[in-house]
Amino acid sequence: MNILLIDFGASRVKSSLFNSETKVLSDIFSTPGTFFNERSKVTLRYINERFHEHLEYHHDIDKIAICSEMHGFILSESLPPLEEDLYISWRADLSHNKEKNIQSPDDSLLKITGINDKVGLPRINLKYHENFHKKSHLLSLIDALILLNGSWSNKTSIHLAAATGLFDIWNNSWMKSLDETEIITYDVSSYSETLGYINYSKKNIPIYGGLGDLQAAIMSIDLSSSVNINLGTGSQVSMEYSPNLSYEIRPFANKKFINTLTHIPCGRVLNEYASYVDSLFDENIDSIFWNKLFKTSNNINHDNEYEINLSIIKGLYGYKKNENLTSIDNINEIDDYIYSIKKALVNQYISIVNDIKRYQDFKKIYVTGALGVKIPEFCEVLEYNTNLKVVKCTSAIDSTIIGLKNYCITHKL
Repeated sequence: MNILLIDFGASRVKSSLFNSETKVLSDIFSTPGTFFNERSKVTLRYINERFHEHLEYHHDIDKIAICSEMHGFILSESLPPLEEDLYISWRADLSHNKEKNIQSPDDSLLKITGINDKVGLPRINLKYHENFHKKSHLLSLIDALILLNGSWSNKTSIHLAAATGLFDIWNNSWMKSLDETEIITYDVSSYSETLGYINYSKKNIPIYGGLGDLQAAIMSIDLSSSVNINLGTGSQVSMEYSPNLSYEIRPFANKKFINTLTHIPCGRVLNEYASYVDSLFDENIDSIFWNKLFKTSNNINHDNEYEINLSIIKGLYGYKKNENLTSIDNINEIDDYIYSIKKALVNQYISIVNDIKRYQDFKKIYVTGALGVKIPEFCEVLEYNTNLKVVKCTSAIDSTIIGLKNYCITHKL
């Protein structure tokens, strides 16, 4: 039985073919994701074309297990949606700074939905969507893909429903405020339920999973008595649910929950610094920034270290208004400058982990995501400064694919 494992991520769409009998994974196939070329909105045609690239690459498919970035949505006047309809990612800010309460989160909403107000959250963006006052269907990326290619169960994934910030995670129901609109919502699926079927290569192929990429990445590790730090375009720190923690809450496998701190400055911010650094050098050469970031820092003059500001994008953890990218004073200090960026990156996680330790006991940190593996000093410095065992997941660039594989094994797909 060949199961297509596919992750619709922010930067890349990744897939692998998993043989459920031999337990063998094929090599990863990767194409541009929804944020490619700095996009924040893409048409369903674009997303569906990426989907078919992966179907055609693997072609011999019996089942599909899928995950996607979490905080996106489609608001379509028709069902199935039109290929011209837009998928609104969490990078979009449809409010254009009109929301005043984002700086003062509503605790009552956090208690119901598990999610604080933040720029890009569907709870915020929906109110400024052109279809908000029309009779429209609220769909996830995965719902739309099924509808465009086959038959949908009329049930959306609980993980992606919760990620809208409009879902009562404790009672498994949409918030009553949606009753005051003409927005049509759908029941949520159970954790292992079939989401629908797509018609491909003269087959009716069932689709499972509907996980958020956060949940899929966590499924690649053992979260018991541990913390997961995931470093990608976005970044999260997640752990088993505890009422003692004030972090956000997400549904997880089989009616469990996790605590998570999201929107930590990471890949998206590093891209900003990369563009700045590379603009200072010959544009025809390879990226100076990424080459130096991924090498061990040597011969650093600590007198030349910089106070690096990472929270430079609205909506990120720690963001303060009018804070900008830290510029370099002297081009000859480029090694010291990039070392300072590495140090600022790891220090924010040291601070977060040490804060969690005040409320919850754990023995291990799992680091997943491409950046945690590629930045050479990251795990060593983290381990030294937290006095905890740090496990670098060497397959972390594809941690969501490993998580989907484990999901298939658990549910005997």
